[in-house]
Amino acid sequence: MGVELNWHEGEHIPSHDGRGDTPAVVWETEPTPLPAAPREAVTIARSRPAAPRWLRPRLVALLVGVPLAVVALAAGVLYWRAHQGEQAARQDIEATLQTLLDARRDGDQGLLTKLLDPSDPVWQEQQREALLAAPADGLPDQVRVTSVALRGDYALAEVVEVRADGPPLRKRVPLYRVENVWRLAPGDPALLGPEGVQQSTHFTVYYRQVDEPFVPDLINAAEGAYVTLCSELRCRGSGPQLSVRLMPPGVDGPTFEAGVLVVPSPWQLGVDPAGRPTPAFYHQLTRQIGWRLAQIKAPEAAPALWSAVGDWAAAELANIALPDDIAFVKHIRDGRQPLPLDALWRSVAIDNDARPLIAAQFRLMLTFMQESYGPDAVGRLLEGAPRHLHQILRRRFGADVQSLEAAWRQWLKGATIQDATG
Repeated sequence: MGVELNWHEGEHIPSHDGRGDTPAVVWETEPTPLPAAPREAVTIARSRPAAPRWLRPRLVALLVGVPLAVVALAAGVLYWRAHQGEQAARQDIEATLQTLLDARRDGDQGLLTKLLDPSDPVWQEQQREALLAAPADGLPDQVRVTSVALRGDYALAEVVEVRADGPPLRKRVPLYRVENVWRLAPGDPALLGPEGVQQSTHFTVYYRQVDEPFVPDLINAAEGAYVTLCSELRCRGSGPQLSVRLMPPGVDGPTFEAGVLVVPSPWQLGVDPAGRPTPAFYHQLTRQIGWRLAQIKAPEAAPALWSAVGDWAAAELANIALPDDIAFVKHIRDGRQPLPLDALWRSVAIDNDARPLIAAQFRLMLTFMQESYGPDAVGRLLEGAPRHLHQILRRRFGADVQSLEAAWRQWLKGATIQDATG
């Protein structure tokens, strides 16, 4: 059977569930899609697994330790090279000093000159004469170098002088390398250390750092000698203020600088195994204190007088006799006649005669005057200088030359004198 469609526009079609009419047909269209929400960018972090806590300090230590190890290695290499250089220098310097010792013992002036720094001809000649003037029996048997301080071609060597008849002495010797040969040279200030100064009651002491350990003992010895000599030489008031300049190894200064006592460093004269200066150092110190006080007391007298008083003071305080004094006494005992006292005084105090045996006789005269007229007799003599002796005796002692001359010759016959030590 055919299907008849009898529907008119506007008519309702009954619903199939019997609830009423079916609404008119409405054509549905596709809904308009909503705009899509923007996508949020997502960053994916690829996290590494956390390092264990025990590993972090080790990593830090490794980062710090590697550069330190490199620095330490470099320092070790530099130290090794410096040590090798010092060892080679020590051997070469020891050979130079031993050759120098042999040249002094043999009196070989040519070889001696070759081992002195030629850059200063005046210094070279002075050193050559001083080295040759030293008595051969006072030279050491051997020289050993224990250490060397280097600065470029300069060196400051600490040496030990070995003697069969005495304790070893330590000294410091400056050298300079010329044409690959180490030679004695003036000291390099950079190796001697900065300058220092210390003051005491009567002294101002100037020194280099290399000599600083000796300054306290120097001051004690100087003050003791000063008090004794000022009493004997009749210083005015508490006495003048003096300056002392310690001349370090290889540094030369004038024997007597105006207003300053110039004393060689203990490192030049020798230091004993206990680190103390030898008697030779204290002899030099006392000698120059006496010399300076004599100059202040008798400024118009000849320098030979000041020098003789200085030597007399050093020998008296050390209770020793100088070699020339011993030689003079032997001459008298052999029958030789001394100079008359008035001629002796004029020769030294006025005419500036400093010949060794004249100076020795003059020093013995000072000892005779002190024993005969009391501890301040030398001071009274200086107060009369540079007058003639007969004037001084009459004014200061109430004596005459003839009586003094007879007593002097009698004193010489019985004079006892001990050998110098140190």
